[in-house]
Amino acid sequence: FVLGQYAQLLVFIAACWGLGTLIWPVSELGTRQPLRIALGMGLVICALQVLAIAGLLNTASVLLVMGCGLMAAVLQIRQLAWPRLVLSWPLLLLLLATLPTLFSPLRPPLAWDALMYHLPHAREWALTGHLDVHEWLRYPWFPYNFDLLFAATLVLGDDVLPQLIHASTGWATAWLVYRLATQYLPAPAGTVATLATVFWLVTSRSHYSAAYVDMAIALFLTAAFAFMLIGLQTTNRRPVWLAAFLLGVAAGSKYQVLGLLPLFCAALLWRHRLQGPGWRLHREGPTWLGAALCFALPCLYWYARNALITGDPFNPLGG
Repeated sequence: FVLGQYAQLLVFIAACWGLGTLIWPVSELGTRQPLRIALGMGLVICALQVLAIAGLLNTASVLLVMGCGLMAAVLQIRQLAWPRLVLSWPLLLLLLATLPTLFSPLRPPLAWDALMYHLPHAREWALTGHLDVHEWLRYPWFPYNFDLLFAATLVLGDDVLPQLIHASTGWATAWLVYRLATQYLPAPAGTVATLATVFWLVTSRSHYSAAYVDMAIALFLTAAFAFMLIGLQTTNRRPVWLAAFLLGVAAGSKYQVLGLLPLFCAALLWRHRLQGPGWRLHREGPTWLGAALCFALPCLYWYARNALITGDPFNPLGG
């Protein structure tokens, strides 16, 4: 059972990684692999959203999305440089911190919010194949981007895999935190990175056994932060647009992410200041427009739907 569940998770992660590699082929950064996974998850979510809106969320379409991701992964995997693992105390500490989280997701769904609305909404979408609004369930008007992944697993008949997918975002966040620390902090960066990663694994440990969205939000926001860091160091606009896309994926999974939009806009303003007046004159408009479109792509549906049906795009938080 354990091997079967983790085999399915590996297929899902490989598909996400393959899709993410297509739009972020940069190979020299240490953060590239977890960033590709985060991007790939966002792309899978967008594909499932379109399918569910069209009433085509079924076994064939889910397998088609996964198949496309796996094909992309196969094309890229030959170019990977496999690292050599050297046993050391930081690695042992990371393994010890990760070990308790490996079995937590394998129990039947028991977490409160998962049973109250995350999995019930996903179950209804899996049964109908359509992204319906079910007012008899709790929080029917929330943005549910990440829950679309739960619906896809329920289409395939597995109610444990949603918890593993949520747990995988926690592990990917840990990986990204470690890579960010080693890349940007001065020596001894390895020690600080290890402590920061262990801190994340320990403080988030209660979420690995639940089909929630909170660790996924952490992954998308941390990845968006990483792309903004890259965007501050280059004149290339792609990292900024990818940061906006991941922010949109997060905003389409939880309303509270909207509170971070002012910080993102401030980072964009700071970037334009760093690039100088010539850059601002010729590139500022396209950069902002592209960022707005990339942000709206994964989350606009939820807010537009709420506005059209209830008159309030932020229902139920808008009042």
